[in-house]
Amino acid sequence: MNKIKRRVIYLSFPLYFGTICYYFTLKNIFNEELILSYELITYPLLFFTLLCLILLITFNSYHKIFNFFYLIYYLIFGLYVNLLFPFSILFFFYILKIKLSFKLSIILFPSSGLLLTLYGIYNSFQINIERIKINCPTLQTKKLTICHLTDFHLGSIIGKELVIKIVNIIKKEKNINLIIITGDIVDGSCPLNQDIFSPFQKINIPIYYIYGNHEKYSFINETKKLLNNTNFIHLSNKTIQFNNLINLIGIDFDFPHYKAINKMVKILPQNNLPNILLYHVPIFKPYVLKNWNIFLMLSGHTHGGQFFPIHLLQYYHYRILDGLYNYSNENFVYCCSGVGTNGPPMRTFCKAKIGIITLENNYF
Repeated sequence: MNKIKRRVIYLSFPLYFGTICYYFTLKNIFNEELILSYELITYPLLFFTLLCLILLITFNSYHKIFNFFYLIYYLIFGLYVNLLFPFSILFFFYILKIKLSFKLSIILFPSSGLLLTLYGIYNSFQINIERIKINCPTLQTKKLTICHLTDFHLGSIIGKELVIKIVNIIKKEKNINLIIITGDIVDGSCPLNQDIFSPFQKINIPIYYIYGNHEKYSFINETKKLLNNTNFIHLSNKTIQFNNLINLIGIDFDFPHYKAINKMVKILPQNNLPNILLYHVPIFKPYVLKNWNIFLMLSGHTHGGQFFPIHLLQYYHYRILDGLYNYSNENFVYCCSGVGTNGPPMRTFCKAKIGIITLENNYF
């Protein structure tokens, strides 16, 4: 029952969010034409969202049926969220006292939201490679290449096809020394089969991973057993040396985050090798890492914002959204937008990425 309650609360958020938006709309912010155009779209979406929610609860134990309604639910939610963007533009027009005819607003409002949704679905399947070179003076070799993966979100919506695509991309890269996965490998929405990770058996490269927040949602024991039976190495709150070249400091997701910081401080290595911190959430700014002699932090979690207006909220909260951030070219944070999606299978304001990070010592 607890799992069902948790899932209902999690899935109900879009419904509540939409209802709140609708309430403020009825406060006479807009003229009657815009209110009507909003009503014509939101009433059906809220109805089908509620219907899918009821079906999700009903078929909770039937995974195939659950997965189907889970996908439909988030496609509807994605359309609903994407309607917020053109709706905010209409609001901007209203503030500037730019009048739009009813026919124009009723055409532009739903059609632009639908186009954003279709683009977002297409864009989520396009995995890009982001190549980054960082000068590392303390590296005891000419170069070391890390493949950074994060946020697969394997579950009800994303399956083995994504894993196969990732493995095919990695196999084309010839100079990767190690692979690091910074959490949210699974989504926690449904139990998975061991076969979903079988494509990684074709890669003869060390793979290290940590837990993200989604590994600690539902099916915790199943997830732990599943990942333990892969060729992945779990850096669960511990430090290892990789080929006597770098220190890998792996910290599993914890909340409040100060608990993770306390765990990290206890296992900081006492040598001169470059320290690479793995933590799912980009909670540290580059200048903070200097206090612990962390050369590079690898994170995910943000998905690059994924869609409007989440990307604005993510940036406001973390100030680190996607890409490489540095402090005086001495301490770095690389936050990868990840390869999967959370919730709606779409990306409208960011790209799915694999990070290929090359540490170089130009004086070696």
